[in-house]
Amino acid sequence: YGWFHVDKLSSAHVYLRMPKGLTIEDIPKEVLIDCVQLVKNNSIQGCKMNNFNVEVSDFSLLIVAVERKMNEIVNRLEKTKDKRYPDLAAEKDYITSLHLPSQNTVNSHLCE
Repeated sequence: YGWFHVDKLSSAHVYLRMPKGLTIEDIPKEVLIDCVQLVKNNSIQGCKMNNFNVEVSDFSLLIVAVERKMNEIVNRLEKTKDKRYPDLAAEKDYITSLHLPSQNTVNSHLCE
């Protein structure tokens, strides 16, 4: 998961679900820009400001500087809004039921 939030201001949080094994460094620049524009647009103070930071975290912290709101991006994203409330426990149970090898098992086989 990637987590986005306007630094030091009240704002929405954007959670980006990433495939297992990927990190924030693997996020395409276009997706990163979309996420920071969403948190900017959904911040009461941030939507009126230029030049502020957005925290991006996956347990380590990255700060992204945002110069201005990009209405064309926000409008495009708002048109595709789809609120979902996934049952994360059920998804985890399903993935566990697949009996996939753990990352440690995969790594130990690679080292043999």
